[in-house]
Amino acid sequence: MAAVALWVRTTLRRRWAATVVLAVLAGLSAGIVGASLQSARRADGAVQRHHERSRTYDYVMQACPPEAGVPESFEQVLRDCISPDVMTRFANEVLAPRDDVEQTTVLATYVGGVLDSTARNGWGRVGIMYVIVNDDPVGFVGRQVLVGCRFADPAAPDEVMVGEQAARVLRVHVGDVIQMASWSQDTIDSATSAGAPPNTTAFGSTVVGIVRYGRDVQSPQGGDLTEAAFPDALYAERGWVAAHGGNFATFGAAVGVRVRDGIDVTAFSTSVQEDSHGWFMAPPEIEGNVDLSALERSVSAERQATLIFALIGVLAGMTFIGLTLARQLRRELADAPVLSTLGFTRSYLLIGAVARSLVAGLAAGAVAGGVIVLTSPFGPVGVAGRLEYEHPIRFDVVVLLIVCVGAPLFFAGIAAATVVLVGTVRVHSVRRARASPPLGPVPRVAANFARGGSPRVAGLVGAVAIGATLAAGVLAASFDRVIDEPARYGAWWDVAVGQYSDPDEVDAALQQLSANSSVADVSGVLEEGTTAVLDGVGVPYVAIVTLLGDPPTLVSAGRAPVEVDEVALGAATARALHKGIGDTLTLTSTNNAYTSTVRVVGIAVLNNPINDMSNAGDGVMLTGQGVSEIVQGTITAQSLVVRLKPDVDRDAAIASIARDFGGSTRLAGPPTDLRNLQRLRFVPWMVAALIAVLALASLVHALVTLLQRHSGDLAVMAALGMTTRQRRRVGLGSGLVIVGLSSLVGVPAGLVLGRLVWRVVAHRVFIPSSPVMPWPPTVLAPLIAVAATVCVAAIAVRWVTRHTPAAQLRSE
Repeated sequence: MAAVALWVRTTLRRRWAATVVLAVLAGLSAGIVGASLQSARRADGAVQRHHERSRTYDYVMQACPPEAGVPESFEQVLRDCISPDVMTRFANEVLAPRDDVEQTTVLATYVGGVLDSTARNGWGRVGIMYVIVNDDPVGFVGRQVLVGCRFADPAAPDEVMVGEQAARVLRVHVGDVIQMASWSQDTIDSATSAGAPPNTTAFGSTVVGIVRYGRDVQSPQGGDLTEAAFPDALYAERGWVAAHGGNFATFGAAVGVRVRDGIDVTAFSTSVQEDSHGWFMAPPEIEGNVDLSALERSVSAERQATLIFALIGVLAGMTFIGLTLARQLRRELADAPVLSTLGFTRSYLLIGAVARSLVAGLAAGAVAGGVIVLTSPFGPVGVAGRLEYEHPIRFDVVVLLIVCVGAPLFFAGIAAATVVLVGTVRVHSVRRARASPPLGPVPRVAANFARGGSPRVAGLVGAVAIGATLAAGVLAASFDRVIDEPARYGAWWDVAVGQYSDPDEVDAALQQLSANSSVADVSGVLEEGTTAVLDGVGVPYVAIVTLLGDPPTLVSAGRAPVEVDEVALGAATARALHKGIGDTLTLTSTNNAYTSTVRVVGIAVLNNPINDMSNAGDGVMLTGQGVSEIVQGTITAQSLVVRLKPDVDRDAAIASIARDFGGSTRLAGPPTDLRNLQRLRFVPWMVAALIAVLALASLVHALVTLLQRHSGDLAVMAALGMTTRQRRRVGLGSGLVIVGLSSLVGVPAGLVLGRLVWRVVAHRVFIPSSPVMPWPPTVLAPLIAVAATVCVAAIAVRWVTRHTPAAQLRSE
């Protein structure tokens, strides 16, 4: 064994540079794979951890006291039902005595203007403001996640907090003083639609903290063409309310209810309705700060993409590192016959090769472990990363063990396999030459040289690289087409305007739009979170009521509902309810005051221009009359959606609408799932780039190995009359053979794979859009591969043919 140790030390001393380079490359490759695995493991459960930490309340509840009667106007509702005093009384009389209620917090929604003379509309932005109006020390704001400085002092009259997304839009930081004002209550609809400046006295409020709200982890919806209102912007406490709340327009107060763990949603709603003590309650809305199902789907997609990236990295890295290590070992085992004459048995050679490889493997494992630990604060990626509030250095023991132990074992396995293969090499008899096409000497020699193992592996890796690039191109092009054509995600309109609660304001807006020569169709949007109950399951509803023209309703199957007893389900809702076209359901309101049997007539592609947390597959589409039946009365369209005439200048037409509705014009925007997928758009290209780098390395390795192995043959051919240019063309031809086979396999495989993956993605986000053929990547990927091959071959051939044929033959 002392001789084995001596041979190992001598080999490592002679090959120390190659060993270090190989160990570092292997460690970096394994570290990237391990970091991907660590990120995927951390992403698993990120949504639940976020929900538990940022959970504010479970329901929003509003009600009218027994003596209020039936309100006849929104002003009466504000005064007699959803004022802070009435909501405090409701919380104390109805909710506080219940055993299933953990906590209640009375909160109000105000409309505040943040003044900024540099804004596009000349005065600033509208911000929705949430405030706590009771004395609960652990209230609504206190449960937000603080990401900057501190919470507001409950007694301070001039301290506010700003949501993370709103802080970016407003360009404010902790310590800034923002000037605020509002509107009188009777002008709030026209102000938030037409963009009129606030008409109350301005005052300053100091930003003392930045909080992360549920919406802050998701991308904003559509393009805002104005300084329009945006939700979840400002937060204040009761001291601020006492000082300024009386001068601010309000959308009323409500009770945020935190129920005890394990309470069923439907059971709680039904129980509260039955035990109302004479109060008339609007159906409780599930807290809608964030769409957990959309987040789960997005995080799952990110996690799968990360695991695919890791798998490809493992396969490509093992191929490249394995080939390189085997090549080094074959060189070092060239002296095996001499060692055998000195007493080395095959077992000694095996032990020595494994020991020599373990040194590099242990170093690679150490490098990989360092990479995994040092990159841990950067994961997980995408939406899952936004859900994490702290990113410290982590030690994922499972991943560290897999990578740091797996790397030395892999090196040892390659060493053992190489010793066995070297020992089984035999001289084969010369086979009869096959008939070959009439090629010249250079192409024929190049094709023969390209038949080895290394060229085959390089061709396979190249095919994977080209295929991955084209698959990424299909995904990117298909996704971009959906984003660029809103009709594909359910938005047949071009812009949405208004945020209404007064029907007179809706009529005035319709008159303005009717007078605009660029407008073709106008519809009113009616929507609500969980007012509709289908077969006992509360679902959001949307109704699009035609007001002008003949607007379409987008369905992926069947047709849109036209009768009061017809509905169209979103694809996800249809799947959850196990219903299809022609099936019937029981539709009820959450207070059980209305029950009807409805028939499914279509599968709708839903897009809600009001609730930016909606998804294309979640919910039910009703008729306007159907909504009136559920709410037992008329309901005002909350917004109007507008489709422009096809022959007008679109930018000019949208600008004209923005001038008329200066506070609320917004472009059609994609649903939540698509917005979250935008964060993953780079992942396919990143996977393709990783494979391309490994393919290039495999090509370099294959060409250098091929030319070195046949350097003697090239020297003999030179002695027989082959010129230096012809010898170099042999290397170039071998490379082109490799890349040609890669293109023949990779191009069709990549296009097929990309189409299949896009169909899966589109199905997951409920978008019935077919894949797109990406012509630029289809043409450029093979051309770039050929160009890279030409460059690599030129360098490799010059290096191999740097000696004269005579010198080469003497060395042989």
